[in-house]
Amino acid sequence: MYGVRVVLADASEKNRKELVRILSRAGYQVLGEAGDSQTALQLIRQTLPDLVVVDLNLPPAGGLELVEKLDGGRLAAMVLTGEYIQAQTLEKLKGLWVFGLILKPAGENQVLPALALAVANYQRQVELDRELDKLQRQLETRKVVDRAKGLLMKHFGLSEEEAFRRIQKQSMDKGKPMKAIAEAIILAFEVEGQ
Repeated sequence: MYGVRVVLADASEKNRKELVRILSRAGYQVLGEAGDSQTALQLIRQTLPDLVVVDLNLPPAGGLELVEKLDGGRLAAMVLTGEYIQAQTLEKLKGLWVFGLILKPAGENQVLPALALAVANYQRQVELDRELDKLQRQLETRKVVDRAKGLLMKHFGLSEEEAFRRIQKQSMDKGKPMKAIAEAIILAFEVEGQ
């Protein structure tokens, strides 16, 4: 995964050094290391990595707390490491922005495929989220345009196509999005009390 930017957060310096060795040889760019959650949080916010590898036993409160703090921002693919995982921790992780779990001790043959898959799934999820946002905006625009078309059809006796063309023409003439024109039409009719 040449060029993927990584932050490592593990209480064990030995574990961090081994991960740095594995990742550097595979072409990852290790931006920094942290031995505690506060340092890790600062490092992640400063460097905005593509991937964060977090130990579940990261002091002071554990890696899960760090993941929960970062979850809302969805800044990077998150992969957790640990010697074991409790059932309740696994349940919490299912609802978070976590893309992998690596059980220790793990060698290069376990780490690299897990991280590559995590990065790929993260990128796919980000793209799906963008597409969903785009579709939601398009749906909202369509709802507003349909409402404005209905008002034009009712008050001016226009066909649906004529009402649409009128909104479209105003959009092009004014250099404004169709949604803005439709909202202005709706507002005008609301002001008139119709």
